[in-house]
Amino acid sequence: IIVCPLYILSVAKNRLKALFVLAMGFFLLAAASLSLPQTNARLQTSFDMKFQSNAERLLVWNAALSMFYDQPMLGIGHDNFKRVYDAKYASPNSVEDIKHTHNSYLHFLVETGIVGLAVYLYLMGNILLWLYKRRKRHIYIATAFWATVALAIFSATDYTWVGFSGMRIQ
Repeated sequence: IIVCPLYILSVAKNRLKALFVLAMGFFLLAAASLSLPQTNARLQTSFDMKFQSNAERLLVWNAALSMFYDQPMLGIGHDNFKRVYDAKYASPNSVEDIKHTHNSYLHFLVETGIVGLAVYLYLMGNILLWLYKRRKRHIYIATAFWATVALAIFSATDYTWVGFSGMRIQ
């Protein structure tokens, strides 16, 4: 929703025309989406912190920060989140089977500490920079750049490294 229009604007010859077409498309898509009952139901709960899914996410983020505070430099170890969370940090208010943090950056911080998160951010930053500098050479490079931007944004609200989300790295 965010990255595709940015991509289109970045390659459009007539940006004003592209912006107009994107705006019209956005309004038509929004109107069509809002007419669906399931979309309305989810939108009404998106910022309701008493809604179970949102409450669970806040609980797991709080637990993940506690895990990080206990092991800040090297973290709890790769692929140990669920085991450690269930053993020591799970909230009594949690009803879902939590497997990950729903945030790739927080997950890296918890499992690999500051060192691992720094390495991950360094690598992702270098990939983005490399793609950004070469994005005008070929449409595939531009597409890879914007896909990586989308991944970076999506990673803030979900864990994207294993088979849990709609956008996977592995």
